[in-house]
Amino acid sequence: MKKRLFGFIKEALRLAVIVAAVSLALDWWRSPSQRIEHVSDMTLKTYDGTPLSLQKGAPLLLYFWMPHCSVCKHNMSAVKAVFKRYRVVSVASFAHCDEVRRAAARYALPFPVVCDEKGTVAERFGVKVFPTFFIYDATGKRRYVTSGYTTQAGLIARLLLASRRDEATPR
Repeated sequence: MKKRLFGFIKEALRLAVIVAAVSLALDWWRSPSQRIEHVSDMTLKTYDGTPLSLQKGAPLLLYFWMPHCSVCKHNMSAVKAVFKRYRVVSVASFAHCDEVRRAAARYALPFPVVCDEKGTVAERFGVKVFPTFFIYDATGKRRYVTSGYTTQAGLIARLLLASRRDEATPR
């Protein structure tokens, strides 16, 4: 009985290591290639043409999504919840601004939405898959990047860590 249990545990651990390795490899492959390290001096335009400065001062979640992306739709409630505590700017890529405006209204997005019709902003950030989340600290320095589905708790934890890292950085 012990031998059988030991064999089962050994196989379960092997499987866990393989799953972890595949997950890490996929995460690496999906990660943006040309990341922008600082956003403090960057200005984008929202879907209605309003200039939007990404100046420093508070941690920032920069959320890249597409209106027709089902995973992006599932992440909207988490991003909206994060907006209650942190600064959020979303970039809707590869969609006409009218479609972005309708999606922003449909999801009742309370945060600024940048219309990136041709994907040029996404390209500048090296975004390969959607959704992609960039987290910047209060100085405008990139701290975390993640792609694919993520939870509200995961986003808040990364933003909280970015806040703490900023406080620990000597001035």
